[in-house]
Amino acid sequence: MNDDDIIIQVIGGVGGIAASTQDMESAAALVRSAVQHLDDARSRCAMMVADLALLRFRTVLTPSADGDGSMTRLYIDSAIDTVSSLSSALSLQVADLETLASGVLNASVVYGSAEASVQHQYLDLLGGTSSWNPMLHGLTITSGIVQSSGTSWKDKAAGGLGAWIGSYNLFRNPFTTPGVDDAARVLKPAYSLPTFLGRLGSFRPGDSWTTLKAPPSVLDLQAGHLTERRTLEPPVTSVTQAAQQIGTLGPGGGVHPPGTVKVQRIDQPDGSETWSVLIPGTDDWTPGADSVFAGEANLDLMGYGEGRGMDLVESALMQAGAPVGATVGLYAHSQGGIVAMELADDDTFRRRYTLSNVTTFGSPVAHITPAQPVPTLHVENNQELVSSLDQGVSPDLLDRVTVSADVPTSDVLEAHSPFTHATVLDTAIAGGDPSVLAAVEQQEAVLGRTPGSVGATSLPQRQVETFYLSPGFTTAATDPSGAPVCVAPPGSG
Repeated sequence: MNDDDIIIQVIGGVGGIAASTQDMESAAALVRSAVQHLDDARSRCAMMVADLALLRFRTVLTPSADGDGSMTRLYIDSAIDTVSSLSSALSLQVADLETLASGVLNASVVYGSAEASVQHQYLDLLGGTSSWNPMLHGLTITSGIVQSSGTSWKDKAAGGLGAWIGSYNLFRNPFTTPGVDDAARVLKPAYSLPTFLGRLGSFRPGDSWTTLKAPPSVLDLQAGHLTERRTLEPPVTSVTQAAQQIGTLGPGGGVHPPGTVKVQRIDQPDGSETWSVLIPGTDDWTPGADSVFAGEANLDLMGYGEGRGMDLVESALMQAGAPVGATVGLYAHSQGGIVAMELADDDTFRRRYTLSNVTTFGSPVAHITPAQPVPTLHVENNQELVSSLDQGVSPDLLDRVTVSADVPTSDVLEAHSPFTHATVLDTAIAGGDPSVLAAVEQQEAVLGRTPGSVGATSLPQRQVETFYLSPGFTTAATDPSGAPVCVAPPGSG
């Protein structure tokens, strides 16, 4: 598929959603038609004034019946004044009617949004109340399908399946359709069961309960204990470049150890410094996998709003030397996007750092709304499954913009990859939507992009301090003092 064939959809930002009724649109069209006719009349008046002015000039050069032509010029001047007044009146009328047309369209947006909100709330209530009766689960599934934000059948199916699974969370809100958090809380015990049974099989007399709850070795996420590779590299200066760089961190990159985040410290032209963090997605779906970005971590993040990925990002910034109050931008893919949005809603993180912005690629995060708003950009491919797992439509807010498109591919991994999402964003930038351009400009400010060059590399390609940080590794063994032994992850060097 060519980029020209991709249809971009934008929610939020300076434009908002165009949700208007047919009658209001028709009324606005009629007003606009009247504006056009009046503007044509104003143009004709202007031409008439020019013709009269030329005629007056000729009376000066050509003798007339009244001798010196003074009376003729007096009548012409009166006609010019009359036509000029008419032209001014028409201009004011055109402006008033244009304002009226815009007002009608704006009213239709508000009315349409309110109408959609009422419909959504009714559907939400129907899905919630029906979910308590197994005989009515079909209504819950239907509600989940309709409320899914995706456009492909896979996304719709995920919405319905998620609502059905979430209906078995007995501690959920009874008046709303079961959501992604409900489904995550139901799936977490089932996902953890194989690991628990494996540990139970190896349980020996004298072992403590902790042996069953925790693996014999765990990752060390403390600042100062992370495995670190420090280097100098050209800075990441655009959002699309950030997506491409994240693609080298995840499981498909094959360059860095699992669970690696990239931190860059950038000296800004004004002498200040900013910090960018690139966060990958899920790297291991095996139950019980000892990875910060394991599949089970998705359930912790979506169900309980907490996960080890959040600890890793905070420790990575601390170990890289980001001071308290540092300006930070987060750029993340898939599960990493959930981590970024949960950090945006984390009071401790927001007190430690000045969070400038968050960008997510292919992340199911519509249900996460930070208590303190932060400029946010979501990039989604509607043809991949993950970004629609939250079963919700992204909020229509000035500082939260969602850019989505249908980029079909036969490869499931390719549809979800950061590189495909970079294509979606590049296409949106090329389209010139003001909401997209404003959002991207905000997201790129922390990277050092010069204002006015959205999506382009603007900083000199000097080398900046770059950190690749992955978890350390703590074994269950202890030294003579009783403290756990810290070693580097196998193969990390």
